Amino acid sequence: MTGSAGPSPLNDCPVCGAQLDEFLSRYPHAVCRDCAVRAVAEDGSTPEHHSNFDAGTNPVFIDGRKCWRRYRFGGHVTMLDVDGCQTLEDFYRSSR
Repeated sequence: MTGSAGPSPLNDCPVCGAQLDEFLSRYPHAVCRDCAVRAVAEDGSTPEHHSNFDAGTNPVFIDGRKCWRRYRFGGHVTMLDVDGCQTLEDFYRSSR
């Protein structure tokens, strides 16, 4: 892109540094798909996803780092919590 100062930090996975695809780069602190599949619930179990309700486990953890998931359209996007939020709603407010 002409005139660009370089890639935004939001275009890279905050866990592994891989470049995010265009869809994921729209979300604040989005985690790449390779890292997202390693996420576990707080008790170490596999996170649940209820696609009928666009709901699931929150928060989740990747390598001990707290993340939040947005569940939509039968899938999810995982985002790193850089502010230490207590709830998903707090995370959404702090990420605007």
